[in-house]
Order: sequence, then structure tokens, then C-alpha cells
Amino acid sequence: MNDKQSFSFFPDFSQIRAAAQGRWPEILARLGIDASHLKNRHGPCPGCGGQDRFRFDDLEGRGTWVCGGGGQEQAGDGFQLLEHVHGWNRAESFKAVAETLGLADGMDPPPPRKAPAKPPGSDRRARQAEAAKLACAVIDAAPLAEISHPYLIAKQLPCQRDEQTPANPFPTLYQIPIKGLVELIGYHPKGRAGHLDGNILIAPVGDWEGIHHPGND
Repeated sequence: MNDKQSFSFFPDFSQIRAAAQGRWPEILARLGIDASHLKNRHGPCPGCGGQDRFRFDDLEGRGTWVCGGGGQEQAGDGFQLLEHVHGWNRAESFKAVAETLGLADGMDPPPPRKAPAKPPGSDRRARQAEAAKLACAVIDAAPLAEISHPYLIAKQLPCQRDEQTPANPFPTLYQIPIKGLVELIGYHPKGRAGHLDGNILIAPVGDWEGIHHPGND
């Protein structure tokens, strides 16, 4: 019995291709291609044995790949990757994918897996928490700006120290020396105008609910 006859009870190619779209990493792994090859970066080819010229990019969920090993570039979709690795012909790759997806003998394919829904606003809160964490780390690493800082002088802020004011009276002003450069972190509420010596870094963290820093105590 030839390939065409043995394949006659399977759905046509368009049905198999549509069912496979977006599921190629799972399909290929189940059909003997190690998951380490199914990442969008250059590495060893599971077919020709080349060490660093294979890449699985899975464009549009079609299982696409490219291989520059063997002296001539090869590329294709997920079906062609199975043929490249296992030496199958087209009918054999269709048949294997159809069976993997449960399409043989009129079976419906299993439903695609869906990622669990995230609570509303969870991404925004996560970004705020990460920004707040970074801001706290920056402040912890920064010394207080000296009263001779050009910014404080330019703003004519009353920063004279005496016995009653041993520390900087404006503790929201910090500076980070980086290889001889000075970056200004934060600003006095009335210090928006004028030229600054350095850059202002303000973390867009919204409110600070749930964020603990020793300076908040």
C-alpha cells in the first residue's frame, strides 16, 4: 500500500496545518526533537549535527527554522523540520503530526491550553513594586548631596550647617558618583526651574502601598 492510500483516512493538509499552528514546540518535542533545540537562538542542529547554525524561530506559530550547516542553508516549517531530522517524506510528517494532535480516524484535536488569567491590574502593580524596589536600592547606595553641590547653590537653598543641623536639611537630595560624574537623584519641591548639574531620576511608582523602606519608618 503506498503513502497516498495509507494516508487517505486522515484530514487534508490544511486541517492538519491549522491544528498545528501555535503548537509546534509541543508537537516537535513529542515527536522526538529535544526541547533544547526549540529555542529562538543559534545552537546545534537536531538534523545535520551542525554545532551552531540552527535556529528555531517559529514565525507565526508555523514551526519555522533555519539551518546553515552542511554547507548549504536549509529552512522550512514544522513539517519540514520533522523530515529534516527523521528523514521522513511529506506524507509521513503529515501523518505523524495528525496522530500527535488526535486528528486520526476523525478524532477532534485536543483544545489548546490557555494561560491562566491574571488578576486585573496585576502587571501594573508588579511594575510599580519593581520600580519601588529599584528606587530604594538606588537611595541606599547614594550618599547625601553636599551643601556645596552646584544644584543647591544655584537654587540658593538655605543649606548652612550648624550644631543643630549636622546633616543635610534636604534629605530627599542624593547624588551617586560614577567614575567622576555626578548624577542628581530627586529634587526639592521648588527646584524644577533652571539648569541642573546631572540628571534627575524619578521612579514612576505611583503609591508606595506595600513597599517598605527604612526611610519610611
